[in-house]
Formats: sequence, structure tokens, C-alpha cells
Amino acid sequence: MDGGQARRPCVNQGHFTTDAEYWATEVKSYIFARMDALWHESGRNPAAVTRFLEALARGTGHDLGYLATLYHIARSDGAWEYLTTEVPRGVRTLAHAGHPIRQSNRGALRGRIAWPQTVLARSVRKDPSYFATVGTTRTYDVPENRFLKHYLTQIAELEVQTPGPGREETVGGKLAASVAASRDALKSSYLRELPQTHEVSSLMLARAGRHKRHLYGKLPELWKEYEGTVLGEDLDAIRSVISDGFLAPRTPDELFELFVLVQTLKSFETLLAVVGPLQVTYGLVRAGGQAIALMEAGDFSVEVWFDRSPDEAFSAFFKGAQYRYKEVLDCYEGLSGTARRPDVLVSIVRKNVAKPIFVLIEAKYTSATSEYGRESLYKVFAYTKDFEDLWDSKQTPKAILAFPSGVEPTDPEAWLRNDVVVISGDIEKKLRRVVSFLIQTL
Repeated sequence: MDGGQARRPCVNQGHFTTDAEYWATEVKSYIFARMDALWHESGRNPAAVTRFLEALARGTGHDLGYLATLYHIARSDGAWEYLTTEVPRGVRTLAHAGHPIRQSNRGALRGRIAWPQTVLARSVRKDPSYFATVGTTRTYDVPENRFLKHYLTQIAELEVQTPGPGREETVGGKLAASVAASRDALKSSYLRELPQTHEVSSLMLARAGRHKRHLYGKLPELWKEYEGTVLGEDLDAIRSVISDGFLAPRTPDELFELFVLVQTLKSFETLLAVVGPLQVTYGLVRAGGQAIALMEAGDFSVEVWFDRSPDEAFSAFFKGAQYRYKEVLDCYEGLSGTARRPDVLVSIVRKNVAKPIFVLIEAKYTSATSEYGRESLYKVFAYTKDFEDLWDSKQTPKAILAFPSGVEPTDPEAWLRNDVVVISGDIEKKLRRVVSFLIQTL
């Protein structure tokens, strides 16, 4: 975590808190890229950034570029304001240049008369009414416009999900708005007629940088950041930009989900580090993303997924046709539904053991004694039936329901023999207890 801090926030270890300082020092060591998050300008410990990014880079590498894209769009004075405000206004009055053309005229003259060419043409044509003139036509094919089109094309080609109502100020909202604005701008007849540029030249950078208009003057800065972090996935460049801030959830409910995820990661890291040298590869919390973490130590490997359905996370062991819920729905017309997505899914694999252990975790930011709390417990029981093909019938527990506080087991052992266990308070400690119990069965 972020070592070397002068002062630690006064919170109970492993207990949920909304304390801003806690999230800005401890949990922020796992950088999340939720599309419904907000970008917070807050410095980070360079060592923590380095550890996270190096672990992230051990994956496919795509997450580095994705993380850099979100920063590029959402940071203060970043691309979002430029793309959604400056570009729509600026494409109506793009820079242009005069291009000389030669015309032949009879009658009304247009342009400057080129007398040498006129005299020569008259002597050949024997036509005293003939004039050769030189005029100009306006062209938008100038280096700075090619540069602008190239940058807008890069943004327009990003794949985004449309955020829900009220999410316009979130990272997802800003990214979607930026992509939409770029696509609209490229429909401009001036930009549409320009040839596509495959790389940015030094002339383009120089012309845009010297331009008086902000539409062009801002381009070199944005492009250099985008090229270095998003396209180049330069670890040093990404480390630099992420040191400026982090993505934070918007509501306590979202915060608690991420808190439980973080405690899950920490509990597995702690337990596996005892087994042998620990290797961790991180992924980002994002739509369509891969596992949040892959951990390997000794004979064990663990995958942790967030907000994914079992057939998406564990396709080798669970297919879409195996959902009991969908099985019922498919028997009727007039009923429809989609696969459910628990907050956290975990698989624990041990070498030479045929089938992994699977665990699902649901986080609910509510009182355990509330009606919603009781309904949440029933929901988790429903998961164990819906996904029953995931588990060996003898495995206990199969699912975990986490509340912020208020629940303690009455027996130190019996609670672990149920299909569903409930934890609260010191979430990490309780998770370690559950995971230790499960690992003993492998």
C-alpha cells in the first residue's frame, strides 16, 4: 500500500469507511476504472503507482491504454472540455489558405488579369475578348486541419457504453460525450473532404502550436499526452499522469462494493504469500474487462472478477445454458431476463485438482436487519440455486454476503458449514477465515 505517509487515517483496519483520506491513501493503491466514477485530482505515492502499473502491465496491456484514455478525457482541463466545447464551435470556421488558380474569361472578369498570358492567347486565338486571369480559391487542406482530423479520428474510434441518466459528469459520461462530439465533427464537409493522415508530422505540430486559435494551439499538448500514454502505453508516461489523481466511486453503495473487492484482494494476497512467492497481475474494473486479479503462489492460482456473470468469468466450467433462472424463463413467452452478476466472483485452483473452488461475494451497503438486508440474503441463496452447476454439492460455503456492520456468528465453526455465510465489521479478517476454511478442502 502507500508506504511512507506521514499520517494514517484513524479507521479500524478492515472495517468499511467513507473517509476520504483513507480512500486517498490505502485503497487507492488498487486503481479502478469504473465508468460511473469521477476523476479526483489528488497526488499519489509514486511507489504505490509503480507497483500497481507494473502488476497491471503483466496482463494483456490493453488496460494500460484504457486507464490512460480515461485520464486523458476526464482530467482537469483535459480533452473532454476541448472536444465537447471547442471543437463543435471551431469546425464551423476552420483555418484555410488561398490556392491560386488560372481561369479563362470572356465577358465579366474574375480575378487579376495576367497580361502576358492574355496577349499570347489573343495572338493565337485571334480573339480580342479573351482574358487570362489569376484568382484564388479557399482550401481547408492545411497541416493543422489534417492534424485535427487525425486526433478526432482516434477519439471517434473508441468503443464506449452510453451512461445512464444523471451520469453526464462521470468518467463514462465524459468519454461518451467526447466520442460523440468527435464523430459529429468528422461529419463536417470541410473535414470529411480532407485526406486521412496516418501519422502526425513535425510540420503539423509546429503549425498547430504557433496558431493563435485555441482549437489548434491545444492540439500538440493533447496529442503528445494521448500518443505517449494511450497509443504508446508508456509506463513512465502513465505513471506520471496517474500520479495526478484517481478514479473514485460516486455513492456509498458503489464505494462499499469496491471496498469489499479490495478486502478480497488483500485477504488472498495475505494468505497466498504464506504459501510461496506471490505473483499478481491486475486488471481494471471496466465494462468488458478481464479478471481484476490473477494471483499465483505455490500450487495455487486465484482469479478475482468484479460485476461479471459466471458464464463470462468461468466459461470453461459454466455455460449460459446452465442458469436455472434462464431455464425457467425459456419455458414461457412474455417473460424475459438476463444472467445475474454478483459483485465479486472468485475461483481457487490447485494443481492436480480437477475442479476449482468457486465463491461468489455480494456487498450490500445497508443494515443487516432492514427489509432490504433480509431480501439481500434471500437473493444470495437464489444465486446458489441459479448457479448450482458451479459447485460440488459438498462445498461450503458457496457464497458470501457482506454488510458494513452488525452481524457476528454465534458459533465459531458452524457458520462456515452453510452454503451462504454473512460477514460484517472487519471484512478482510472474516474473508481470510472463510478462504482458509475453503482452501483446506482442496
